[in-house]
Amino acid sequence: MNSPYTHTRSPRIALDRCPPEICGQIFTLACNDEGSTARALSLVSRYIHDVSDPVRYQSIAAAGLEQMLAFITRLEARAPEKRFVRNLYLCSFPSPKRPSVYTRDGEESDGTQRFRGVMKRKVPSVAKIQESRKQHLARLFPSGEIFQATLNAIIRILSLSSNTLETLALIMPQSTHFLLPPSISLPSLIELSIYSMCSGHTSWNPSTPNPLPSLRRLHLAGRYFSESQIISLAHNAPALIHLRLSGMEDNIFLRFALNHLLGSKESDWDTDSDSEWGPSSSPSCRHMYHRSLKNVLVQTRPPTMFGCSHAARTYHAALTSLQSLQVETSSSSPGETSSESKAGPDIQEEVERVTFLKPGKRDKPDAYALEAKTFWLARLAGGMGCWDMSRRINVEELVTSAAKITVF
Repeated sequence: MNSPYTHTRSPRIALDRCPPEICGQIFTLACNDEGSTARALSLVSRYIHDVSDPVRYQSIAAAGLEQMLAFITRLEARAPEKRFVRNLYLCSFPSPKRPSVYTRDGEESDGTQRFRGVMKRKVPSVAKIQESRKQHLARLFPSGEIFQATLNAIIRILSLSSNTLETLALIMPQSTHFLLPPSISLPSLIELSIYSMCSGHTSWNPSTPNPLPSLRRLHLAGRYFSESQIISLAHNAPALIHLRLSGMEDNIFLRFALNHLLGSKESDWDTDSDSEWGPSSSPSCRHMYHRSLKNVLVQTRPPTMFGCSHAARTYHAALTSLQSLQVETSSSSPGETSSESKAGPDIQEEVERVTFLKPGKRDKPDAYALEAKTFWLARLAGGMGCWDMSRRINVEELVTSAAKITVF
């Protein structure tokens, strides 16, 4: 009697007999994560190990100095033509081993213990404390030697993968020199996200240009950017179409940067150096209209505490200025009359070039790193990531809610 399994072959043998050209295409589509799929493929068989080798490091996520140095070692061991890195996520500090709860002395507080007791009845496994406050701060804000070594490692990784890199997500503290120095050319970079953290070091000077000829999408998040840095980064990307700015409104005069990039009409604040909210701008920052930029997404991150009227007033003033900017930049481009627009002379086509998203939370570095990685993975999977407009909100709602903030 013939067994129904007589003519079946194991998946391993079937895949081993698949032509390398087909396997290569399959692996290229499959290896779009933080690197776990490529590592798993290298352990299947010798044949799969060899066929998947070209895309072994196609997508990599590295957090902290230890992982970056290990990645550098592997890249340097490969021939230059085999360093095929398309998607990178680089975080300047290592991820926590497990979710942790800490106090100043490293012991759980009574409130934490009571909360953990409630959670144990709902969730079988709750992570125990892993790091004290001292360890937590040392991981996020390392010593100057480790900090500089991390910056050097990031620059080395970018130099080794510069020719093929297409998407890049950076979670970095401010430093004296920007992590994309002019010596590194990124001709294929299409999408760039930078999360800027607080640092005791001097912020980088964007005066030296670093061309990003293929960049289409730029996401800047964090309070530690200046107006000139935003303008400089945008103009380093002549083909830039989409720009997202997250959580910058309370530390800089955001409208100043957007006014020049979008070519809105000059207002009194643009020429009045004594204005309360006016920036200290240099002549080189003026009249810098970006011709390819079409859309700007703005997500505010309200302060966690409005302990005095100054914080509330600053936040409300920033939203009010952005609201007027949205009105000015809606419709046609600078210098273009309604008769020159595609809608025709008798139709006023109004297009919002500045779109507001629901406010995000001002959180801790670990949460920002998780957000950046989530957006990065979503983009690799074909999703919208940080460009998702489902959380779109009317700016009038933001202004109204900011005006109702209770201060004390």
